Amino acid sequence: MLVRCLWLALAVLVSTAHGIPTPSELQPRGEKIPPRSVNLDEMDADAYKKLLEDLRGELEACRRPVALHVLPPQTPNPTAATVDWFDLGLHTGGFTITVRLQADNLYLLAYRVEGFANPEWRALADAGPLVPGSRALPGGFTYSRLETQADLRRPELPLGLGAFRGAASYLATHLQDPRNQDEKKALAKSLLVLVQMLSEALRFRVIGDHVAAEGAQITERMARLENDWADISEAVLRGDTTYTDSTPLLANENQLQKWELRTLAAAIAILGIALQPSLKPGPSGRLMTMAAREDQCGATPQGRTLLAVYFVRINDIDGEDPGDLYGSITATDALGTDTLWKQDPSYSIKPGQDVPLTGPSRPISGSGAFSIDLDLWDHDAFPDPSPDDQVAVGSVQWNPEDPSNQYDTTHYQQISGEHGSASVQYAVLRRALTARVQVILAKGDENPDDVCGTVTAITRLGKVLLFDVPCEKDKTTPVKENEAVPLRRSVLAVSLDDRLTIEAHLWDWDQFSPNDELANGSEAFAPKSDTKKTISGSSGRVDVNVEWIEL
Repeated sequence: MLVRCLWLALAVLVSTAHGIPTPSELQPRGEKIPPRSVNLDEMDADAYKKLLEDLRGELEACRRPVALHVLPPQTPNPTAATVDWFDLGLHTGGFTITVRLQADNLYLLAYRVEGFANPEWRALADAGPLVPGSRALPGGFTYSRLETQADLRRPELPLGLGAFRGAASYLATHLQDPRNQDEKKALAKSLLVLVQMLSEALRFRVIGDHVAAEGAQITERMARLENDWADISEAVLRGDTTYTDSTPLLANENQLQKWELRTLAAAIAILGIALQPSLKPGPSGRLMTMAAREDQCGATPQGRTLLAVYFVRINDIDGEDPGDLYGSITATDALGTDTLWKQDPSYSIKPGQDVPLTGPSRPISGSGAFSIDLDLWDHDAFPDPSPDDQVAVGSVQWNPEDPSNQYDTTHYQQISGEHGSASVQYAVLRRALTARVQVILAKGDENPDDVCGTVTAITRLGKVLLFDVPCEKDKTTPVKENEAVPLRRSVLAVSLDDRLTIEAHLWDWDQFSPNDELANGSEAFAPKSDTKKTISGSSGRVDVNVEWIEL
């Protein structure tokens, strides 16, 4: 206690003499916007709203349309050397903290207390690699984690300039002992206030205007808007720059209902500044310069950020070979939960084999937070007297505000249980379309044919088995000519700069004669342009139809 009192006394003396940091003291990197500092003690609601609008103007790379500020395109997979940030000094009660936000998406990276010879950056755990030499704060940054740590939801959080000053003062005067639960709770609450009063207030004019009032709390709708800022930005940037009050917002019906928005004009009115999707590196593989990125600012987004799940593989199932698997695998994004696999009664599977996924049934957004949730069990039947065994229970959690996120590359994550484990292979694709695949038996050997074999979807990052039926008695699937082969999966995420290859090896099973080849080969589909191709066999052919969906 004595140490803390002495530290606080020293901080008061030093910070009072130091005052608000000057631009030369903050020393931003060459491409960062000039630093600024504000005195929260002298700020009223009008000055706060003017600060937000001034910052939007400084941060914007362009406007599209004229009424909407747009951030520069995001740096894909940023590092400490490539991240673009800006610093803002917050002065209150004789103390000054400098907060660092990522300039292309407004994520809070870190803060430091000014007034010392070598002030130390305190980084949100996920942002540590982007702020060299920083000390990680306890916990990480996702809304769900901070809300749990603070023991309150965002709509329950008191905001306004008084709360803003209180949060800045708390961060300036507390060391955040990670072992002290009360301090962890107060820290999480202060960080939530900081993010609401800066990041979210900059992103949404409707929120900035709302929290300027003392004691304000965001509404449930505002919380939904915050979660979907990336998707709302993409929908607006897809819109016509010469819009009218009745021009529709280009989004799917579920999104429109969730946002309570219908028109492009209404969306522009609530936004303060729009997020611009990442641009791919140039032909040389080097990242674009800031000037080149600004030239591309405001370009109509191509595709969406989507989740692709390639497989869920059983590593161990209670030491059995095979085991009897049952349970569920789901994916949850801002629109809700979609089933990837659900099985009860159990399904026989060996270690090293993939769970026969049947979903998703719709695109799963990667713009916001999502999870892939496994609840897998091994069924023990008579004469085994033991209860069912937990194989894999847990989640893959994706936080879009984690600066260490890697896009357009495969990720593997093991989910364990008390008696086994499973591995998930997935990717988050920045510029992707949804492909809805259909395979039609255009010509068969019989009518109906007893179809068996495999249909596989292949992209640069992985393979997905769409149809897998053994050529054995009582296991084939009857299909008539001009009918669809029943695929277990049909909805896929494909990058715009990739190709979707459909590989079909299908036969008509015959009990007393050799099987007849219906399709044997593959065809590649370019996103948007290729929609129908034929794969032939010696005794038949199939038509492969691909519907490309952007929204």
